[in-house]
Amino acid sequence: MPDILPRFSMRIQAIEAAVTIHDLQNQHSLNFERLQGHQNRFSLRVNRRWRLEVEIDWLDEEKTKGVFHIEELSKHYGN
Repeated sequence: MPDILPRFSMRIQAIEAAVTIHDLQNQHSLNFERLQGHQNRFSLRVNRRWRLEVEIDWLDEEKTKGVFHIEELSKHYGN
């Protein structure tokens, strides 16, 4: 797992740099998407095998700005 630490760090930096959720959606390499069956849980791709799952507490009605909480670093599709 140490080989994914630089990519994990890059994902955290992308979250910190984002002004709105659209900044993450527009970076296609992140594969930022809402997880099925969840209202406020999203994933960002770390690499082909790993994804970062986050919960967002929205700060506005439009759901464009929020506080991110890291929930899990998981293997994508259990691979």
